[in-house]
Amino acid sequence: MGLLYDITKDYLYKEGLVKGEEKGVAKGKHEVVVNMLEEGTLPVEQIAKFTGVSVEDVKQIAKELKK
Repeated sequence: MGLLYDITKDYLYKEGLVKGEEKGVAKGKHEVVVNMLEEGTLPVEQIAKFTGVSVEDVKQIAKELKK
């Protein structure tokens, strides 16, 4: 008889899910920042406040868009 193992209870599996979720949230925030910057109606500080992204990160994304 084979062994049964519930992978959903494995700590590495759970850790991977958490990391994946964090990456997804970060990607979503990045996309929102890009969209807001492209709209061009809000200052960097407000974009940072509304998205929960640091002002420095918003400025970095803006620099990348100008390339």
